Amino acid sequence: MRSAKEITESLEIAKGLCEGKTNESWNARKAGRVMAELITHFKKKEIEEQYDRVQIIATVVISKEDIDDIMVSALEGGITYWVDKVEPRCGIEFDFASDVISKGGSILIHDNEEDATYELTKAKLLQGIRMYAEQPKNSDIFEVIDHELHIDCGMVDAEVADAIIQYALFGEIIYG
Repeated sequence: MRSAKEITESLEIAKGLCEGKTNESWNARKAGRVMAELITHFKKKEIEEQYDRVQIIATVVISKEDIDDIMVSALEGGITYWVDKVEPRCGIEFDFASDVISKGGSILIHDNEEDATYELTKAKLLQGIRMYAEQPKNSDIFEVIDHELHIDCGMVDAEVADAIIQYALFGEIIYG
């Protein structure tokens, strides 16, 4: 089997041939772009081949503030493209809907794509965070503080919050 480095070198030669044409056709330009993407992929693989990896089980410290921050990111932009209604359900006082989950309440989320309503609880949100840690999308949201793994909420944007909520409600990413 050829190494990532050998594949990368072959792809760079092929890309050069595609780009070297003076009267490029659309297919040649497209082939050049595809080659560039493949080169990027295999360069990453080449770097990965230089390192060994071990799988660990880690505990993430999640504060009430972290939960509130994730919910703010979700409710103020992350899930708004597939959610048209959010209804807090709890017997507790709250200032903002984003505070309900961290205080032990739940939120009914209406999915306007499927015309269905789902209940989000703290347990489900924590499950969504766990699933995001196992299958991250677009951002590394974890940091080590005093030998403990924490969420860096500065890295939790609308897209990350959306992924966490989808993992929490559906067990997978189905939108976006």
